[in-house]
Amino acid sequence: MFRVGDSDASIITQREDGRGNPLQISDGMASSSISAPGIAFQCLDLLAPRDHDRVLEIGAGTGYTAAVLSARVGEKNVTTIEVDAGIAEQAEANLAKAGFAPRVIVGDGQKGLPDSAPYDRVHGNPVRRAAIVGRA
Repeated sequence: MFRVGDSDASIITQREDGRGNPLQISDGMASSSISAPGIAFQCLDLLAPRDHDRVLEIGAGTGYTAAVLSARVGEKNVTTIEVDAGIAEQAEANLAKAGFAPRVIVGDGQKGLPDSAPYDRVHGNPVRRAAIVGRA
């Protein structure tokens, strides 16, 4: 079972696909965030990754979930795909600082990653549709 720290708040890390200040609600819709740990760990419990499972994460965000999955199944078994190149780059940097190096791909997670399939588990992070297919 995954354990959660004391804080259980979601944190917005990007607004309006990078055009707004994440701390200013008036700057528009959130387009990336780190989920509240209580929710994230419930989802990971439901995912039920086993030793050495190959996991595809859709939506890299800050890299936090990829780090947790890397600790659980091994970084060589984790691939995270992110549509926003800037977010993917930051996630990769955060992962490196934490001592992990899972595969980080810039691409459309709705299409999966057929060249690397099959995966034993797929973890999808909620995102706005406009962030995936471009501005509406």
